Amino acid sequence: MAAAEGEGADGPPIPGVRQTARRLLSAVLGIARTRWEIVVLELEAERRRLVRLWLLASLTGWLAFSCLALTVTALLLWADPSQRVLIAAALAAAFALLAVLAGCLWARLALRGRRPRRSSP
Repeated sequence: MAAAEGEGADGPPIPGVRQTARRLLSAVLGIARTRWEIVVLELEAERRRLVRLWLLASLTGWLAFSCLALTVTALLLWADPSQRVLIAAALAAAFALLAVLAGCLWARLALRGRRPRRSSP
């Protein structure tokens, strides 16, 4: 004779197995839901931090560029008119050199994590 659902191996019914299983499943799903909500909240906070960082970096870059442009303009206006072309060329060469150095630094930092490290014997 087959044992009916909810009965033990010897035949007497096991009280509350279904209810216990439902409560356990409900608790596990509740824990999973809570963890998911925490993950969503953390991602939202991280997104806000990244947006704030991007805005501050953009503002800083714009202000630095404006300051640099006004400084170069002031230097060119302050200089003797016969020397303005020479000063403008020297400043352009200096800025080009700085741009190349910054590009090399950026490439070096970008490639740092991609290269496999050599193991020391």
